[in-house]
Amino acid sequence: MDRTLNASVVIPASYDDHDEPLPVIYLLHGAGGNHTSWVEEIQEEGLVQRLADAYQIIFVLPDGDPLSFYIDSYRVQETAN
Repeated sequence: MDRTLNASVVIPASYDDHDEPLPVIYLLHGAGGNHTSWVEEIQEEGLVQRLADAYQIIFVLPDGDPLSFYIDSYRVQETAN
């Protein structure tokens, strides 16, 4: 993509104690959401952080714009400019 978009990253509390790389899971928000949706709008508060800590996983939550559906479309780029 030829644009800069926001992302949130959730790491385990013990991240600095690891010498080996940790697995990464990308959580994509739905239409109308943004990179904070999985952290701020999920019913069980703190769930993503607890999962990161319990399973030693890094979560990346990219912002795909509210209606882009994660497609690098020229139409999306036209409306962003």
